[in-house]
Amino acid sequence: MVLESQTPVAVSVVIPCHNSTAFLAETVESVLAQTLSEIEIIMVDDGSTDRTALWIEQRIMTNSDRDIRLVRQTNSGVAAARNRGISEARGRFILPLDADDLIERTMLKESTELLEADPDLGLVYTDRQDFGDIERIWTAGRFDLQHLKYFNQIAYCCMFRKSMWEDIRGYRINVSGFDDWDFWLAAASPSICAFSVLRRTFQYSRWGGFFRCCGWRSP
Repeated sequence: MVLESQTPVAVSVVIPCHNSTAFLAETVESVLAQTLSEIEIIMVDDGSTDRTALWIEQRIMTNSDRDIRLVRQTNSGVAAARNRGISEARGRFILPLDADDLIERTMLKESTELLEADPDLGLVYTDRQDFGDIERIWTAGRFDLQHLKYFNQIAYCCMFRKSMWEDIRGYRINVSGFDDWDFWLAAASPSICAFSVLRRTFQYSRWGGFFRCCGWRSP
């Protein structure tokens, strides 16, 4: 089920989903509450065996005034799901968001303004607030190749230009658990400029000693 819209889109929020009905409501609400209006939400159902797709379809119907789309594919993993969603995105800027995490109300607006103000800027990233069984603040590190070779302190949830994703040719799907780190290494190799927002606008879920999102992510 895909709904088309002619509304201008600055940012496409891409949410991979796999058996995610327990968490999606909070995640989607954090996007719908954004202070930036020119956004679309693309939810990629990655071969769920529960009611995830049905939940998304119902959410689309109850929010008919918002630009929300469902894309379905066979189970291929989070990197492939992100690539699929980004390939169909209409926005100039992309924000990947997992189905159990949250963003603060001003995150999209602040990041968009930074990218629009500087055409040489490729991505904007932020500190991370962990919540759940583990409560801590994760401070983002430097975005440069020499640092990223050894440390990945950059959260997967950053806003970047779709053109950057196209130049890198997307997330590699054969590095499961390290796909976001590999993506940042690819971005840093040609010295893409990045900007760190020195406060926490991204909330990352940690429950029961493991990640809620079906084992998709690395610690």
